Amino acid sequence: MTGMIISLMTPSDIDDVSDLARRVFDAHVAPSYPQEGCDEFYRFIMPAALREVLHKGMRGFLARGEDRALLGVLALRDASHVSLFFVETDRQRRGIGRALLDRAASDAAGQGIPGFSVNASPNAVGAYVALGFLPAGPTQEKNGITFVPMARPLDDYAAARNAAPSPDVPPSPDVPPSPDVPPSPDVPPSAGTPLPGPSAFLVSGYEAEAREQLRLFLGLLLDSDPCLRPVTAAALERPVEAFLQEDESDGPLSAEPLPRVVLFSGCTLGEARRVMLEWKASGLPRPIFAAATDSNLLFTVRDLLGHLLEEHRSHGGRS
Repeated sequence: MTGMIISLMTPSDIDDVSDLARRVFDAHVAPSYPQEGCDEFYRFIMPAALREVLHKGMRGFLARGEDRALLGVLALRDASHVSLFFVETDRQRRGIGRALLDRAASDAAGQGIPGFSVNASPNAVGAYVALGFLPAGPTQEKNGITFVPMARPLDDYAAARNAAPSPDVPPSPDVPPSPDVPPSPDVPPSAGTPLPGPSAFLVSGYEAEAREQLRLFLGLLLDSDPCLRPVTAAALERPVEAFLQEDESDGPLSAEPLPRVVLFSGCTLGEARRVMLEWKASGLPRPIFAAATDSNLLFTVRDLLGHLLEEHRSHGGRS
């Protein structure tokens, strides 16, 4: 986005940040939250509360337009936990969220921070996956706020640690509003944190030869032989979790009409990261990566594939 400026948040920015967070939350998140959750979030973004956590070390990044209007904000506590991530409603899907994440991640990697964590609202999980985050545990609820803990390693920002941020950011997917739980002594997820669901990979859009290459590739990276579940005709109407648990008697569907998808289930967060980091070197066609969650395990396979494909297209074809 030409003319956008990304800068550090200062006490003088707090009122603007509070107003932006309130507007976007009310438009996109509040309708699905109980009053208790809304009230908890409103307390967290009150100017006085934000000034206090800024004084205690919260680090924030702001995106402003040429007219100095605030377009988006990303704030971190403990240098690694995303506690605010909002983009003005009419400026979403223009690369502002990704630019903020890139700036924050480059700075954090330069300080030796290994990764980011976030408590994502359920409607933002898919967008965070597109930005390299993966679920790090089951859906949780605290003080009326429902969230999915997620994490993202910062290995890919290491080379850009000393690079200056660019004010010109090409269009890329934005992150939907994702309110965070107010600061608490929670522990960042470890690489050994398991994803929910059976220990298996749902595979769609790969013909037999490519599936065998995929099996060999996964076998080199995982501690056990990978269990691949290629989508069948009967599987389309079954819940994802049930399909992953049992062998299908039908043969896999042809890859041609299906979106290319690999869903991680039951493996550890560290294993999922390893696969995604090494994928490019494998030479295999890149899929839409997805991770099992308590919610999508209840989808039918058909609904899951449709949801992932729609989300993939809305993000400009980025997986």
